[in-house]
Amino acid sequence: MTLQTLPYRLLRRNVRATRHTLIMKTCRDCQQLKPLADFNKNACKRDGLQTTCRTCQRKRSKMYYVRNRERMVRQIIAARTKRRRVLQAFLLDYLVSHPCVDCGEADVTGQVPRLAIQALALSL
Repeated sequence: MTLQTLPYRLLRRNVRATRHTLIMKTCRDCQQLKPLADFNKNACKRDGLQTTCRTCQRKRSKMYYVRNRERMVRQIIAARTKRRRVLQAFLLDYLVSHPCVDCGEADVTGQVPRLAIQALALSL
């Protein structure tokens, strides 16, 4: 009997399943016995690993994106817009609270046009 044909219960060695006692694990989707390195981490699981292998998880994620492309694109755009606004506010606060190193000018709001501040925020 080879290592790959051993049933899961024999791989546990009659000990509570942890990542240190397992040698191989069966993927929930493809039902293949694979090494632990083929599974992503998941702290909520008893053995500390996901139930599906990386290959199957990648396929599942791609299929989800294909089925929900419009919603995903809207979420990505919304997250990007929110992140951009947060960065712009941070940059403006920083420029207002830290005077210029060269001239000592503290008020950059009158000196720097809003478009330049937005361009700086986008380049971060």
